[in-house]
Order: sequence, then structure tokens, then C-alpha cells
Amino acid sequence: MNNAIITKNQEITLENKGVIILKPSDHLATGGEGSVYKPSGNTIVKIYSDPNKMQKDGMAAKVGLLKTLIINSLLHQKVWFIKIKCQLGII
Repeated sequence: MNNAIITKNQEITLENKGVIILKPSDHLATGGEGSVYKPSGNTIVKIYSDPNKMQKDGMAAKVGLLKTLIINSLLHQKVWFIKIKCQLGII
């Protein structure tokens, strides 16, 4: 059995999010590195089968970089939409 698959409700703490309850029904998919869960509309959680591999591969730093890229992209899109609205006289 894959140890990344939860079989009962589990309380976990997410950085900058706090405590959430992860339920077996939140399970989306399982692959070679772990399992993915969606406990709420805007939260995705991946549980790695081998936490040592996650540390060795520097996943925490990679996720941090990805968060920065996503935030910068969303900010750029918001500014772009505001410019378009201004040019069209909507705002």
C-alpha cells in the first residue's frame, strides 16, 4: 500500500493556512511520488510517499519559487486587465 494514501480523516498543518482536516474523500490522484488531495476549493495538498526524496530534491524551495511565479503572473494579469478597462473607459 502507498503510505501517501490516507484512509481516515487526518489533521494537518499547512504553512500560512493553519490546520485543516484531510479526508479520504478529498483524494484526487496517486502517482509515483505521492498522492494529491483537494480539501477545499482553493487548496491542493500533495503527500509524498518518500519525504526524504522530497527533501533531497529541494521541493520546498521549488514550491516557494512556483508560488512567487504564480503571484507575479496574477499581479501582471490584474494590471493588464485594469489597463484594458481604462483604455475602454470602463473604469
